[in-house]
Amino acid sequence: MTGLEQGARLSMGLFSIVALASLGVSLGASSAWAASKPSPGNMLAVLTEQADTNDAIPFDGEVQFGQGMGLLYETSRFLGSTPYGSYWAILDADANICLASQDADALAMVFSCATVQSFGQRGISSSFYSGDMQVSTRMDAYLVPDSLTLRASVKGLEAVTGNLVAGRVSGEHDVLQFATQDGQVALDIPVLPPVTE
Repeated sequence: MTGLEQGARLSMGLFSIVALASLGVSLGASSAWAASKPSPGNMLAVLTEQADTNDAIPFDGEVQFGQGMGLLYETSRFLGSTPYGSYWAILDADANICLASQDADALAMVFSCATVQSFGQRGISSSFYSGDMQVSTRMDAYLVPDSLTLRASVKGLEAVTGNLVAGRVSGEHDVLQFATQDGQVALDIPVLPPVTE
């Protein structure tokens, strides 16, 4: 083998090692990006749990509430109740996270949805009025990612879970505060006062 052939082999061998190392770094970076990419289950662990009968979105007569909205009913998970309403998390066909809120009389249901990225930054809020024409009550619900917990609430709202606050606002304009596990305030959500006649 000539010196020129040995040099070419050495160059090719080094190129192969560098190429394989680059490919390994590239694959490692892709894996890390995929692992860190937000997903609904990373934001709300309840969405990854096994479903049971309580998790189903209720029916309005013969059809489930929200028909025609692109909801994936098999993903719904019951979050809890207050004296004013019941709450579920559900995904839609675009993988948006939705908060389903139903009044205590089971007459109406409201769905508020957010992209995974938006949910991670701001959570989801839901407000709706329930009652007859004479007496109407506004129900509010606020859902944030599992990584946050309630730090400061507003009069009339109660913690249903660590990251779901709901009820009937009865105080003045105020702010809900959610914090990270180490106690740092991560999210302030303005809450409007109830409408007075």
